[in-house]
Amino acid sequence: MSTPIKDGTGKGYAAKVDINNRLYVDSRSHTLQHDISHRHQRAFQVRGEATPVSGSATVLHINNGNTTQALVITYLRLQAVGLTGGTAVPDTGNYFDVNFGRTYTSGGSSVTPINAYQGSAKTATDVTAYDSAPTVGGTALVLDRWYVSADGAMETFIKGGSVVVGPGQNMDITYTGDHTAGIVQARVSFLMLNEDE
Repeated sequence: MSTPIKDGTGKGYAAKVDINNRLYVDSRSHTLQHDISHRHQRAFQVRGEATPVSGSATVLHINNGNTTQALVITYLRLQAVGLTGGTAVPDTGNYFDVNFGRTYTSGGSSVTPINAYQGSAKTATDVTAYDSAPTVGGTALVLDRWYVSADGAMETFIKGGSVVVGPGQNMDITYTGDHTAGIVQARVSFLMLNEDE
């Protein structure tokens, strides 16, 4: 004698089984980015830029001031456009670094992360970001380095959530080179996630 599996709502819906005794299920698969953006409206992007200098310039500094949520980076885009006054790229002396550990000190311009869910009222209020070469203090822990492949080339990196800026922590992106004109820019896509998400 078999016992039917019912849905538990009192409507009498029973589970369907195929001729191979497999339970019929229906599922949908979404990326984590889509799920967090669609269900929780906590996917953001922030963009910064700076004028290159002979030496290093901070393109974007981000502080996760949230005390409970991690800032989880899913995507990075770096670009150097109109570089003049220095060595032609690609060259080993012209590169972007992604750094941990340094804190914002002064200067630059405040930039606001934008919610990727158009129409959402949620903001990343605990995230502060600065571009336009702010002064930063402390020792940089270089997570990654990318050499500029060509003037105007977009260097894009899907991080899939592997780069995490924990509560109260910082990250920055710097450009090092010998150019004195042009624009260097960085865009960071991130999610704000609770520990259990």
